Amino acid sequence: MLFWACFLGFIAGDDYFHDPWAKGKIHLTSIETGQDPSIQIIAKGKAGNIELKATATPQSGNARVNYQKGLGFVEYDHRLQTLTFEGSRRFSFNRTSKKVMRTAPYMEVNVPLGAVVNLDVHTNDLGYGSFNFKDLNVAQLKLDVNYGDIDFHFPTENKTVIRDEVLFHLMAGDLELEQLGNLKAAKIIINGGIGELSMDFGPQLLTDTDVSFDHDIGRVDVSIPKGTHVIVKGTNRNLQSYNLDQVGTYWETTNHTSERPILTLDMRGPIGGLDIQWK
Repeated sequence: MLFWACFLGFIAGDDYFHDPWAKGKIHLTSIETGQDPSIQIIAKGKAGNIELKATATPQSGNARVNYQKGLGFVEYDHRLQTLTFEGSRRFSFNRTSKKVMRTAPYMEVNVPLGAVVNLDVHTNDLGYGSFNFKDLNVAQLKLDVNYGDIDFHFPTENKTVIRDEVLFHLMAGDLELEQLGNLKAAKIIINGGIGELSMDFGPQLLTDTDVSFDHDIGRVDVSIPKGTHVIVKGTNRNLQSYNLDQVGTYWETTNHTSERPILTLDMRGPIGGLDIQWK
């Protein structure tokens, strides 16, 4: 019986046999992509922490999970090239990021260099989420979190334009999106509730991008490359101080250096404090 259990653990890609719902342990899982560079990463459950970045070599990586005071599991399906992580912790009214960071399972994902990532994060509390896509490519991206402190970085240009909707949903907490222009996403939906939202499009916009965002209470900071053709819709604010002119029901730049690509910002909801900077 033990032989078959260990054998199945080996087939699953685990570096040692483990309880599928571990507590207070550290678990290391190997990741391999083979000739197909695509990899799906699924994170779910009630609570967790995630750090994601690329390894220094292609086709090989790993996921390391410290379960801390929580419960959960991580596994990699070699055939489907899918990494699944699920975490939870004991119920607590304290749902601050610092508390979740200290108690919930903490996963560090080292993705094979150059991999094409399909990321799907759907969890209640993400105490700390840091996703650095340097030297990685994004095929799909969905974030659906109730509470968290989360940052995404896109320092290198995505190989292809993402036609599917990119979703960032955070009910309460801080969301930071850096060098978003490199993502090359045609449609981005940002749904925020309470907290701070920072969108930095980096040095240049690489494709027509439509960003729809709804933010209720908090601050929104937007950094846009100078000379970008920008259209802002869905707001009653006076945006003249941001070098935008009103054209009917929307606002538009008149000093852009090129007609394309176009950045369209569709503001929904009260938004809270707003600041637009040109870099």
